[in-house]
Amino acid sequence: MDIKKTPEQIRKEYNKGVTYISNLDLYEQSEKNQRFYDGDQWYGVKSNGLMMPVFNVIKRVVNYLIAMIVANDITASLNAFDENDEQMKALTKIISSEIDMTIERNHLKAISREFVQDACTNGTAFLYSYFDADYETHQTAKGMIKTEILDNTKTIFGNPYSADIQSQPYIIVVQRLFVDQVKEEARANGAENWDSIKHDNDQNHINDDADCLCTVLTKFWKETSEVTDEAGNVTTKRTVKYIKVCGEVVVKDETDTGYTLYPLAGMQWIKRKNSYLGISPITEVLQNQIFINKTFAMAMVYMQANGFPRILYDSSKISNLVDGTKGPYKVTNADLLGKIIDGIKVPDFSNQLSPLQDAVINLTKEVMGASDASLGNVDPENTSAIIAVQQATAVPLELQKLAYRDCIEAVVRIYIDMMAEDFGMRAVKFTDDEANPHIETIDFSVLKYMNYELNVDIGESAYWSELTQVNTLDNLFNKRIITDPVAYLENVPDKFIKRKPQLIDSIKKSVETAQQQAQIDKQNQLQKEAFKDAAALLK
Repeated sequence: MDIKKTPEQIRKEYNKGVTYISNLDLYEQSEKNQRFYDGDQWYGVKSNGLMMPVFNVIKRVVNYLIAMIVANDITASLNAFDENDEQMKALTKIISSEIDMTIERNHLKAISREFVQDACTNGTAFLYSYFDADYETHQTAKGMIKTEILDNTKTIFGNPYSADIQSQPYIIVVQRLFVDQVKEEARANGAENWDSIKHDNDQNHINDDADCLCTVLTKFWKETSEVTDEAGNVTTKRTVKYIKVCGEVVVKDETDTGYTLYPLAGMQWIKRKNSYLGISPITEVLQNQIFINKTFAMAMVYMQANGFPRILYDSSKISNLVDGTKGPYKVTNADLLGKIIDGIKVPDFSNQLSPLQDAVINLTKEVMGASDASLGNVDPENTSAIIAVQQATAVPLELQKLAYRDCIEAVVRIYIDMMAEDFGMRAVKFTDDEANPHIETIDFSVLKYMNYELNVDIGESAYWSELTQVNTLDNLFNKRIITDPVAYLENVPDKFIKRKPQLIDSIKKSVETAQQQAQIDKQNQLQKEAFKDAAALLK
């Protein structure tokens, strides 16, 4: 495939991608979904002073979905393909420790929450990784991998009809950056016309502050090239290259990263057929949310105007009357059956409204993948039954969980790919099997030639899974399948027992004391029996 590399050509490819996204109406839809999630659900409505209540069902359900999917723990480990190779096993353990440290430095666990929220709100989200060569490591080898979130509208695929990232002919990453920042980068990279970079307006509402921001396009593609080693052997290698442009300026010339994978991983919430952009669960329930807000608003207006009886008074007998509500009605020479003051009550609105509102709210939650049990809106009389309902409710989320796990595993593979190329020789801190700390200097380029197996463990995040664990432990302990109280406590989540380590230590000490006392008692008993035997022999 002929790769376009000039700013004009890249801008044309970007505009082509913008047209594709616009045809799906994703710029406006993503912005609308985000407003409804944030609670800005009366945007653009002129209320003329009337109340605009918000009963944000969408946010409650989306937060629940995020909590059900995002993992509290992410760990990665490399395993030597040959389990008998002790040297390779030790090396993979050290590199696994550095992968976990990279995950921690990037706050990947925290980023995941915002990432999954974006995927749920917009239908698709991406994690973009890059190597920051200026990151201070306080050792000879500098630089660190960093990861950030990209919106669905900030990523342009060369083949928008395929969701397979690594098979794309090219990928364009769109960023809105400060003009001075881009100028400095272009100048440092030797761009001749760096000073011509100017602020621009983004018609797609991506950080559309036109006074100080400009649009930067980074194009990635894969290219096969021949590589000659020290022995003169010629091999082919397919690596990722990129070029960065802003307007008519090439901010960064064509550069070979040496990576074999695009530094991008993504997640679709609901797959859209023949497209790399997914569908948000919010989109289909926006009208439900509007109905809920409008009917409550109308009911509140009605109750405010007509919730209290209106007073009638005969103005020929009373000059002025104030009742503290909406104000009485003045009637001249009225025949009030001998009364000078009376009241009228406006008929109530339909009693079908409140059940309909409740039905719409509950059905909206259910079609989005939540229920009252899963949201905790039930009396906890039967914990096991509640957990069973929560588990059943979570089943439809398995597709999203799998997509999230696939994405995180792809991120870890990208980390390994970048480590092999950019980390070089650097010191790594790790612990051995006896939990003793060590520091070793490792050449990470060996990752290019290692034969290894990758295992990415993503822990459960849902609160009900912890309750399930406690419930199961209780049953095992009550049935005497688990008899050791220490083993029981060690498997109970920390949040359920305060000062759990101290309690475990206390039990261990009590057990040790009991064992020592039993040993002493046994020795005393043996001595007594020995004395009896000796006494019997003397007789």
